[in-house]
Amino acid sequence: MKGDFTRNTFDSAMHFSRVLMQQGRVQLDADWNEQADIVLHLLRSLTSDLIGPHGGAGDGFLVQPRKDRANDFLIGSGRYYVGGIMCENDGGDVGYAAQTGVGVDPDLPVIRPGTYLAYLDVWERHLTSHEVPRIRETALGGPDTATRARVEWLVKLLPVDATPPLSFKDYAEFLDFLKRHGRFRLSEGRLMAGVAVNTDMTNACVVPADNRYRGLENQLYRVEIHHGGKAWNGSGDKTIAASFKWSRDNGSVVFPVAGVQVNGGDRVTTTVTLKDLGRDRKTGLAKDDWVELVDDAYVLRNGAQPLLRVLETDSDNMTVILDGEPGPGVGTDPGRHPLLRRWDQRLKTGTTNPANDGALLVQADSTTPDGIWIKLEDGIQVRFEAGRTYSSGDYWLIPARTGTGNIEWPEEGDPRHPSWVQPRGDVHYYAPLALASVDASGKQLTVSKDFRRRIKDITA
Repeated sequence: MKGDFTRNTFDSAMHFSRVLMQQGRVQLDADWNEQADIVLHLLRSLTSDLIGPHGGAGDGFLVQPRKDRANDFLIGSGRYYVGGIMCENDGGDVGYAAQTGVGVDPDLPVIRPGTYLAYLDVWERHLTSHEVPRIRETALGGPDTATRARVEWLVKLLPVDATPPLSFKDYAEFLDFLKRHGRFRLSEGRLMAGVAVNTDMTNACVVPADNRYRGLENQLYRVEIHHGGKAWNGSGDKTIAASFKWSRDNGSVVFPVAGVQVNGGDRVTTTVTLKDLGRDRKTGLAKDDWVELVDDAYVLRNGAQPLLRVLETDSDNMTVILDGEPGPGVGTDPGRHPLLRRWDQRLKTGTTNPANDGALLVQADSTTPDGIWIKLEDGIQVRFEAGRTYSSGDYWLIPARTGTGNIEWPEEGDPRHPSWVQPRGDVHYYAPLALASVDASGKQLTVSKDFRRRIKDITA
């Protein structure tokens, strides 16, 4: 979640049952957020243990024919639980084509004659007052307060062979089916972070100044995969290798967009009109910063368009001129809450992705004992594990603290040996709903198999 947080402290392996506040102590966002995570982990684990990987009562998310419109079907009103997460369709039966993702997410095709597996994709999305203005308290005169997380769901279609008909024996078989068809998010890449160590020490009583985090402020660094792919090992095609971007503020520095204009000519540039240019220099924009133009649709499809470099800023007219142009249609619809997000990497020769998309090359070399350390800034460095595939949107958080001159990162019993850490990211949960066929006219939909699991009313 790209919020202005101190750090994320929840760890299910610690088995904490609650957070206890003490009198006269400083209150931190991390403590309150951990309490919410503890309760949420309990509720969702309990729900999953009782219901299983998916299930619901009544006709919630029932796939039904729709006779008033071709190439469409209805999704039943009600609730359904996937991975312990409650999905609500509380606005009445909704058409498949009425979902916001149709025409945006490539996994939501327009219905054509054929046979489909309809399945439910569920995840949580982080939302700020930029995406949901109503959560901002206007009485404060501008500042925002807390952010929100919202459960998102989409019913997706996967074209399948009509023969033999699908009949999943268990949930694992369904997940394996999604993996074989490239519909399951795989996050197998791992990262190691540390503070650069100067091994050329001549005096054992003197600690070199560069053997520490040298930043002037506490920061929460975010390292995020931009384009997915394999780590580059020094040979082969760089253009298909994974790339990454990083932020010292967890990617939370954003600017609401009022308008986007692409300027043609010998050198294509983009003029973006902003609603504000940040509170101060720390949260503002400057020449040579790298930014990403995003909106609701871009987030929905987990977009990874080229990052754009700031050529010029104009505080009087609230505009910035960017080198290049964003992806088709990104940021042009005000109803999709367009934002300009700042990233903090600086590109150096040999570290860039050949696609010149503003992101850094994910490099890894299994033949080097210590791997390849990639320097970020102020003594912080990271390295990626060789031989793994990295998925777009995967990220790692690195809390950097001035008091210790170090970062908070798991260690293998020795500060000189940081641990490999699995990525964070939007965790998706899936559930099969139905096997349905559409005739040649597109008007007749037949549901041959309802895969939903029904919960019986215990009071009946």
